[in-house]
Amino acid sequence: YFAPSYAGTMASENLMMVLRAVFTLEGMSVFWYLAGKNRIFKALRLSLLVFSILFLALFTYPYSFVGIVDIWYDLRRLGGKKNESNS
Repeated sequence: YFAPSYAGTMASENLMMVLRAVFTLEGMSVFWYLAGKNRIFKALRLSLLVFSILFLALFTYPYSFVGIVDIWYDLRRLGGKKNESNS
């Protein structure tokens, strides 16, 4: 027998883990994009990303924070808006 509060607690903890994983992947993609935009060589970017995956316990929160901020402010658009007129 599980109390309703226990089921709610487990559901909320599972949701937090899923959201943290999604925002961590979002933060990693922002890192990859911004490192490429700053002309960091692909081998160095890949080695930094592999290093951060190996120590994911340390990098989960910063990547999650960057992922959340990216959703709010669209960090990939730092260079300004594209000129969408074709003339």
